[in-house]
Amino acid sequence: MRGRCHWIFCNICLLCGKILNYEAKDILNKGREEGRKEGLKEGRKEGLKEGRMDHLIVQVQKKLEKGKSAEKIADDLEEEVAVIEEIIDKLK
Repeated sequence: MRGRCHWIFCNICLLCGKILNYEAKDILNKGREEGRKEGLKEGRKEGLKEGRMDHLIVQVQKKLEKGKSAEKIADDLEEEVAVIEEIIDKLK
């Protein structure tokens, strides 16, 4: 019985092959969409993290120009002294 299938899970005949091909494309497209969404989410998260660090660096630079110490800057910005010192070292 070519072209007709009386088995539920047949992947041999042409009709079922087309159905399986459609389902495979659907699954692939859903996987791509999920991957795209996950990628955007990770990208936003990483971008926010970088933006916060850039802002912190600018704030440290401004406070250094006013002659404040690393300890005072850390206190003002509510950051760890080690983080501020690392930023200061990179700014030199």
